[in-house]
Amino acid sequence: MFSPGSARIIYTLFCCLSLLTGDYAFRPGVQLLAASAEAEVVSSVRPDRTEAPALKGDQAISWLRHRGIYDSVLSSIEADRYQMQWEDGAYHTTNPSQNLQARFTPTEMRVAVVGDEAPDRQLGMELKAFGYHANLIEVEPGKLNAHGNRVEIDRSTKRNPHLPVIKEWYVNRGQGLEQGFTIPERPSENPSRARLTVALAVAGDWKARLQADRRGLVLESNDGRQVLRYDGLRAYDARAQEMPSELVLLDKRLRLEVDDAKAVYPLTIDPVFTQVTELTAKDGLAMDTFGNSVAVSGDTVVVGAVHHAVGANQGQGSVYVFARNQGGADNWGEAKQLTASDGGAGDEFGASVAISGDTIVVGAPDDKVGPNAFQGSAYVFYRNQGGADNWGEVKHLTASDGAVLDFFGNSAAISGDTIVVGADSDQVGPNFDQGSAYVFERNQGGADNWGEVKKLIASDGAAGDLFSFSIAISGDNIVVGAIADAIGANTSQGSAYVFGRNKGGPETWGEVKKLTASDGSLGDSFGQSVGISSDTVVVGADFDDVGANDEQGSAYVVERNQGGVDNWGEVKHLIASGGAASEFLGSSVAIGGDTIIVGAPGNDVPTLNQGAAYAFQRDQGGAGNWGQVTKIIASNGANDDLLGVSAAIDDDTIIVGTAATVGANDNQGSAYIFACDCTPPPPPNNPPQISPATISRQQDSPSSVQTIATVSDDLTPAGSLVVTVTSVPLGISISSITNTNGTITASIAVTCSAALGANLVGLKVTDSGNATATGNLTINVTAETTPPTITCPANVTVVAANPGDVTVVVNYPVPVATDNCSVPTVVCNPPSGSAFPIGTTTVTCTATDASNNTANCSFTVTVFDVCLQDDSSPGLVLLFNSFTGDYVFCCNGQKFTGKGSVIRKGSIFTLTHYPADRRVKASLDSSQNKGSASLQSPPGSTLCTITDRNTRNNTCAP
Repeated sequence: MFSPGSARIIYTLFCCLSLLTGDYAFRPGVQLLAASAEAEVVSSVRPDRTEAPALKGDQAISWLRHRGIYDSVLSSIEADRYQMQWEDGAYHTTNPSQNLQARFTPTEMRVAVVGDEAPDRQLGMELKAFGYHANLIEVEPGKLNAHGNRVEIDRSTKRNPHLPVIKEWYVNRGQGLEQGFTIPERPSENPSRARLTVALAVAGDWKARLQADRRGLVLESNDGRQVLRYDGLRAYDARAQEMPSELVLLDKRLRLEVDDAKAVYPLTIDPVFTQVTELTAKDGLAMDTFGNSVAVSGDTVVVGAVHHAVGANQGQGSVYVFARNQGGADNWGEAKQLTASDGGAGDEFGASVAISGDTIVVGAPDDKVGPNAFQGSAYVFYRNQGGADNWGEVKHLTASDGAVLDFFGNSAAISGDTIVVGADSDQVGPNFDQGSAYVFERNQGGADNWGEVKKLIASDGAAGDLFSFSIAISGDNIVVGAIADAIGANTSQGSAYVFGRNKGGPETWGEVKKLTASDGSLGDSFGQSVGISSDTVVVGADFDDVGANDEQGSAYVVERNQGGVDNWGEVKHLIASGGAASEFLGSSVAIGGDTIIVGAPGNDVPTLNQGAAYAFQRDQGGAGNWGQVTKIIASNGANDDLLGVSAAIDDDTIIVGTAATVGANDNQGSAYIFACDCTPPPPPNNPPQISPATISRQQDSPSSVQTIATVSDDLTPAGSLVVTVTSVPLGISISSITNTNGTITASIAVTCSAALGANLVGLKVTDSGNATATGNLTINVTAETTPPTITCPANVTVVAANPGDVTVVVNYPVPVATDNCSVPTVVCNPPSGSAFPIGTTTVTCTATDASNNTANCSFTVTVFDVCLQDDSSPGLVLLFNSFTGDYVFCCNGQKFTGKGSVIRKGSIFTLTHYPADRRVKASLDSSQNKGSASLQSPPGSTLCTITDRNTRNNTCAP
């Protein structure tokens, strides 16, 4: 059963339909994703408000890409050109680049070639059911909605007619029509471990046959002509591990099946490549070898035809320039045929081609220069030379020390303002065929002069190495293949050399590293082809024996800082999945960003030497792994086509050359353009890492900022991870959480109610893909150390009941005690209610809180046994101790204290004290309860007198 809030699985079938030399190619793929919730993605790229310059062609595209708005502009244009229209109860759309039109109803999709809309000529595809073989779930007609170039059909099932459980959707774009399905969750339990299946009904007057690899099928008309090709099915899970998948065809039913038993979602079943068109020369002839060299930059493709006859000059060679929108949107039409201004028979102009932006370089290795046969040369062409988009010749390049049989121009490469041209048979010193390469800069010797700046030779070069058999350049790095270099005793094992522009000094182009295969052996031809993109080099070894397969071929990936700074160490040995003997994988290589193309012209798919190319992508199968993602073949390939003799890639455009027979012209040659979704499948979104801290805080601690954890993630920058609190024990508060480059701080306060010991605070970290991890911050709470406060009562003075008593029971006020966390206990010594002796006793009181913090205070209790109070003036009081003579005389608001002499005779007590400042005299008759006293201060001047006729009614307040 389906439940709200469950994970969703997106099962996407990319159906890319495109015009292909009169036939129509239909290339599928599938994508399954899983996520906990829908998410809106907002671009972080700010629009560039700089006014656009007046540019066109590749310059305009380069300007847009530099400002990060090319893709958004292209998407906007595409969405407008390929949008859905509502008419007659259905959505309709036209695909101008593929010459197709489609119609969408609540039950099916139908597609037809524009101008051929007969019902029996339409291809219909209807989703019937999904799930597992023994328990497929039938779907109901759905609800249509569309936006721009996308239409969706929300489907429900018969068992659950009111709840959409699968969304069918289509996106119309230049590469074709994408079909997809979104499945909220696993359709049912799968105890039999059956394959996940999407079942489709195929309608129309077609004949269908499966490819041998069961990852595609060919749709043919009744006369046997291929009309549509549907292939490229592949599946990957969240770890970028490939899952087994295949197509099953039962009459007019098509099933897409994936073994998802071991899959870690999201699972991706992705078609990566779509064949766009086959290029041929308008004036092509047999044996032209069109496609022996290819290059691409932006919307421009260059193809060499090295043996093409120009006029009466057999084998002079020519080069063809194709532009993406020549002759119509996305048409890839021929824009220009290039020939050398001084070309002659047998020059082999076009043996090598390279392009960068608006500049093309073409090698002619057999060109005769002066009297030197086969010295070779190269030619430079600019796009707007001689008129808009004219591609006119601007420079004829030759080596400064060129000689007979150098074959300068056998290889060529360009990057920006730098051209490098190989002369693989150049004699270096006494070494025949050692080979060399020459570097030219655009403004060397004058504006656009393309002057020679450096001759490159191998530091350990030897005769017969054929150094510069292949060349590639990217920015400040050049890689040069030496196909016949002997490594130790292994002749023709081959090698490659990396040169850096500033190695050894500015613009010196010094040798940085010699590359050899880690498992190289005799005759591998390592260096047959080379490619470089930024910090990554790929080298083909087309004669490499793989296992028992002689000359299966392979390629090697080398990265700049592998094994040390600028070390250029090997990171991957590329071998084709299912490869066989004599495929010659590595005959050509190309690299663009995170995608590598490797040609295998000897591959038999499905016919002898039809040829293929393999695509590998970085991080496929694991971080940095360079795993195979697809096998590229021509939809109309034939025997001995040798697809893969050349290859090039730029952004999302791939071009692969052949030696195909065109019509009746044997080995005329062709080249195929493939549109590539070259963005690798996203790496698995592994949960982030969180390392909570352990801290100590006292009870009743005020808020303070502390580090509570450190976080990290393999995709999301550490500083962008979001940390939240999931649980907090009583008495603890956490606020103001801050992430500074992965260090998490927060304000923590602990109250008195927090339990002593380890308190666990739940933390959760979330990355940009909503993957989470949890941990517990440990706060060790210790007892508070703030002592209580205690306030003792004022000093206490009391009088015994009878003169001569030795003790008095005294009850004094309880001291006032407070505490920050608890109600303290108070203990006084002597306690209230004790019998205090005549005289002064100090009482000490201690307050103790719940954490055993203490505070003390003290006061005195003074006990007198005699009190005389004037009968007519209660404020006149004399208290004295008949044992010690201590007294207090209260006289008109003043207190006089002292210690006199007491004489006791029976019931008569007499006190006298005559210091210098006063005279005190007192007499008490305890039997009569009468007494008197006087104070003279200073002596001789009576200040106060007391007459007390009844001592029993005295209040005795001092």
